[in-house]
Amino acid sequence: MRTLADVSAYGPLAGRVWVLETRLVRREQLERLVGAGTFEEVKRVIGETSYFYLGDFEVKEEGKVKEVIEKELASHFAELEGGSVPKEPFLFFRIFYEVQNLKSFLKAGDKFSPLGVISKEDWEAILNRKKTVEPFSKWAPSLTNLSFEEMERVLDKLYFEEKLNLAHKMESELLIGYVRREIDWANLKISQRGREKEIPSGKLKEMLIPRGNISFTFFLQFYLAEKESWEREISNRFGLHDFQFEHLDSLMEKDLMNYLAKSKYVSGGPESVVYYFYKKIREAEAVKISLVGVLTNWEKDFIRRELIAYV
Repeated sequence: MRTLADVSAYGPLAGRVWVLETRLVRREQLERLVGAGTFEEVKRVIGETSYFYLGDFEVKEEGKVKEVIEKELASHFAELEGGSVPKEPFLFFRIFYEVQNLKSFLKAGDKFSPLGVISKEDWEAILNRKKTVEPFSKWAPSLTNLSFEEMERVLDKLYFEEKLNLAHKMESELLIGYVRREIDWANLKISQRGREKEIPSGKLKEMLIPRGNISFTFFLQFYLAEKESWEREISNRFGLHDFQFEHLDSLMEKDLMNYLAKSKYVSGGPESVVYYFYKKIREAEAVKISLVGVLTNWEKDFIRRELIAYV
């Protein structure tokens, strides 16, 4: 049961987030951006939003636009995290980027998202057990003497386990349910890959992530079934209308955000804060798609179709 102390801890942060939500880019502004006919018009529309710093940004590469936006977002979230606010909602949101950066480090890649705060040097020290940063330090022994593919599977399981632990620590039934729903979707994607690569059921079972709502039996029973039959089973089990694998990613994004939207009916806790973080990320993705699409002369209808998953 949520106590008065919990409400007092999250209250100031939730209040700031409530104000920030009123400044999110509106659908009407995105439509004006997509419909802009000149660069001057693009600058004028962008200038009305919190992404005004992109107004003089003439580099059209999607990766560069994403890099600039992510740096600004990292600063935005760091400012929110300052002071004596509870840290769990931030780690709950940020752990995805930390794990993605760790995967990049293990693969000797140079793509590091600024939304993760652990540097390459720190990851090296953590993995060599010369520095302690929880929960990641306790992961190090699990990653030794493995191929990169094996390490990825281990990391995915550790990621969801820690995210679920954080939801329990925040005593949020909604966030616990959200993570378990995420696990179901992750297992569906694993099953899809298993189907494409004809992975034996015994091997697939080892790859599935525990603690979701849907049992392993469901995925093992149907993943090699006739496609249309399996899609019907998924529609029923996930409570979706007419599931199709061709739209798996967009359906997953929409379903998970709809689940988080329930935070509007929960007061005095971390739910509204976490919901804002995810909305801000989706807003940034929508702005990036719109801006790059307009500057590189994508077809307007194509841009609008790309935006459907984010608006």
